Amino acid sequence: MKKLVLLMIATFLIGLGCSHLPLVSQKKYKNDMAEMSMEIAKMQKRLNKLRGDKIESSHNLVNATNEINDLKKKLDIYKRELMRLQKMRNTLAQILESEIRKGKALINIVNGKIYVSINDAVLFDSGKNKLKPEAKKILNKLSKFIKKIDNRVIVEGHTDTDPIKHSKWQDNWQLSTERALSVLRYLIKTGVKPQKLSAHGYGPYDPRVTAKDFSKNKKSTDKFVKKMNRRVDLVFDPAWEKTKKKFDSGLVNKKHKKECDKCDKKDCDKKCDEEKCDKKEKSN
Repeated sequence: MKKLVLLMIATFLIGLGCSHLPLVSQKKYKNDMAEMSMEIAKMQKRLNKLRGDKIESSHNLVNATNEINDLKKKLDIYKRELMRLQKMRNTLAQILESEIRKGKALINIVNGKIYVSINDAVLFDSGKNKLKPEAKKILNKLSKFIKKIDNRVIVEGHTDTDPIKHSKWQDNWQLSTERALSVLRYLIKTGVKPQKLSAHGYGPYDPRVTAKDFSKNKKSTDKFVKKMNRRVDLVFDPAWEKTKKKFDSGLVNKKHKKECDKCDKKDCDKKCDEEKCDKKEKSN
């Protein structure tokens, strides 16, 4: 039974990670999928252990049954979240298929967030924050999608490490922020609700790649690295982290607190909050 369950999970994850991979960053996508896979594997291992444990008291039986049910629900929601991410990523890949194929845009999934990265040269002239006509065409396509979903979207501006020399900006912080705001304001102009948007400027301090990621000629590598890091990211947030937090602080803990409220100190399970049990005993 255990082998069958693990085989089903493996098949599910392999199928989830295969489609449209040529259109996205495979390395980052696979890393994030691996993290999610590990979470599911840990839950499955715990579930199998609980099923095999010898239950010595009715109180422990109730706790074990509750935890098994929690884990089943958690597994189901994690799988649905993975499928939701996959569906959203594939939709965005279809919307930007031409731009991705031409190297103008890239889609990554990192920490449960979908990053749509657009090269700065597609959006702006060097050192400027005024959107090009081509940029508006791309943002018009993304706007239609953003208006249909509930996710908040963070617009992030990024620059390379070259200092500002011949423009009005004080530094790369200001340039990256103004570029992010230009994208945000245009999305609002197309009908996206302002409440769904925010803008951040990172300057050169959140690079997509560094020279250490490559082993080519230093001069050509530096040029490529700078080109990759000059970008605007549209981050669709939250997804995976929100699901994790929901369960880390919600469903499972509430059930344990209920059990703790019912138990007395003698029978208190390790997973109960023993301090609450002590307080209850004193009050009685």
